[in-house]
Amino acid sequence: MMIHVVNNFVSSTVHASLIAVLSKTVKDQLVIIPIRDHNHKGLNSDGLGDVQFKYILFNNRVIKYFPLFKVFLVSVRCYFSLRSAKKASEIDGEKLKVIAHNFWSDGMVAFFNSFFIPMRYMMVVRNTDINYFVARLPHYRWLMGWAIKRSAGLSFVSKSHYLRFKARWPSLLSCARKVEIIPNAVSDWWLDNLLTEPLARGKQACFVGRFDANKNLKNLVLAAQLVYDAMPEFRLVLVGGSEEEFCAATGCRAVPGFVVVCGRLPKEELLKVYRRSRLFVMPSFTETFGLVYLEALSQGCAVICSSGEGIDGMWEVPFIRSVEPESVDDIARTIVELVAAFPEGIPVSWSTAQVGKFSWTQTADEYLGFFS
Repeated sequence: MMIHVVNNFVSSTVHASLIAVLSKTVKDQLVIIPIRDHNHKGLNSDGLGDVQFKYILFNNRVIKYFPLFKVFLVSVRCYFSLRSAKKASEIDGEKLKVIAHNFWSDGMVAFFNSFFIPMRYMMVVRNTDINYFVARLPHYRWLMGWAIKRSAGLSFVSKSHYLRFKARWPSLLSCARKVEIIPNAVSDWWLDNLLTEPLARGKQACFVGRFDANKNLKNLVLAAQLVYDAMPEFRLVLVGGSEEEFCAATGCRAVPGFVVVCGRLPKEELLKVYRRSRLFVMPSFTETFGLVYLEALSQGCAVICSSGEGIDGMWEVPFIRSVEPESVDDIARTIVELVAAFPEGIPVSWSTAQVGKFSWTQTADEYLGFFS
């Protein structure tokens, strides 16, 4: 039986995509999901009728400020589901295979329970682990090292996060029996609609994502203003939020004339936005991977990401550039350079060959292979 412990299942479709593909190979899967609200039950579970779900309600506004106590209490709540899964396993004596989809929040749940329930668990290192839990909880790193030693190993979603982890916490990394980079994938729909011919594009950049502080829209718009001042035909198209959300995220009183806010779009319309844009820019302060980068690349867009985040470091090509998210000038300069360099988008031969590798089938095989 394959067990998934994933506290952010209801807020991200990535996990459901992986589990859906795994269900074609793995007979029994149980997804254990800590939630804060009864209304979260069932979110992102469409099409997963052959998968079991167990929701663990945990909502304590005080305990959340004590991260070790919180994961310990969640571990206790999850114990009974894990024990039942072990009893239901067909092969007596076989250890449960557990994917802890977040290093701290889910990995520590697997770690504590591994003392009482035979299991092999892997821990996936994500954005919040790199930038918050491991970084800000140095007094618990001895415990993290112990958890890593008991695990089957660590998986990183992005190469940039692996390199940062290796540079900052080599002693933790050395505790792992196995370390792999297993990136997320794009849906088959995007792979079926890969751009195959160059397209003439206007002097346009696009952004796709939530309009929140982490996505760094404020600095992006300030940079776009500099680009527009030097290039009056330049446009910035933003997808993913309303004009009210735009103003709240950027501090602008109104949407500037060179900015187009499209709201949330179906994938068919989003594809058109990508194909009309010379580049995609999302200089987030933190980013685990960012599937939208791959979607944009699949449609011929050059890409700007943040240094040390997202897909930074995956390829050494001139049309994927990283910037310092705090630097408005750096963002503006890179936008100008890419707009000038790629009037017909990036080479389609490259995007077809490279983006085509990121299928959920391949990703699922790599997760299964981790336990071999």
